[in-house]
Amino acid sequence: MRKPMVLIGLFALVISGLRAQTDYVQWVVVDLTPKADKIGMFEAGLAAHNKKYHTADPYKAYVWAVNTGPGSGSYTWVMGPISFAQMDARPVNAEHDTDWNNNVVAHCESVAEISYWRWDEELSYAPEGAQNFTKSRIRFSTILPGEGDRYEEQVKKIVEVYKQKKYPAAYNVYWRYGASEGPHAAIGMDFANWAYLDTPNTFVEDFESIHGDGSWQRFLEELDLCIDRSKTYDELTEFMPGLSSPN
Repeated sequence: MRKPMVLIGLFALVISGLRAQTDYVQWVVVDLTPKADKIGMFEAGLAAHNKKYHTADPYKAYVWAVNTGPGSGSYTWVMGPISFAQMDARPVNAEHDTDWNNNVVAHCESVAEISYWRWDEELSYAPEGAQNFTKSRIRFSTILPGEGDRYEEQVKKIVEVYKQKKYPAAYNVYWRYGASEGPHAAIGMDFANWAYLDTPNTFVEDFESIHGDGSWQRFLEELDLCIDRSKTYDELTEFMPGLSSPN
């Protein structure tokens, strides 16, 4: 079953200067699937809600449209970055809840469970201009029990390629907070235009130029030991500024 997550790519836009007074950068995430005949009303209600009730940090909200994958046709709503202490300090507002239920949820076919995701700064990479990227390919992975460290070591090898080869796409790693059946990790490759996906793919050659001959096959073998391949999936997502909080 698909778990909620976001087109993560644009997170870098709002991380700088907004880090909570903690040692983590965390986002509240929920996927919303509108009724087929209520999409216009859903979008209007969501845009108005975010622009009225989510105008200040750390409660600003950002919306992505999910274009492919298990969540096709849904919208991912993200609030933050926010700590749990800041969640406690959130003003109680009955009017907010009523507006959300009547003008957003009422037009939804389904509302996924709320989840918390934390950005891993050490395993992420952002080239010049990344703050303007609005398109993303997100890969979700379910990590096998006890194999978190092995998975992290493989991710380090990938981000090293991005850094050394200075790729024009960003690479962001997120970990799901709390125990769950998965997915446990999400990796967003973020870029400016869809045309980026048409550029020649030299990743395997680049990987072996950095990690040595035969390293790619060893990487794949290690990956098979730490994730459930049958539960790995990708989504293409796009940031929707018109539905999000004002800048």
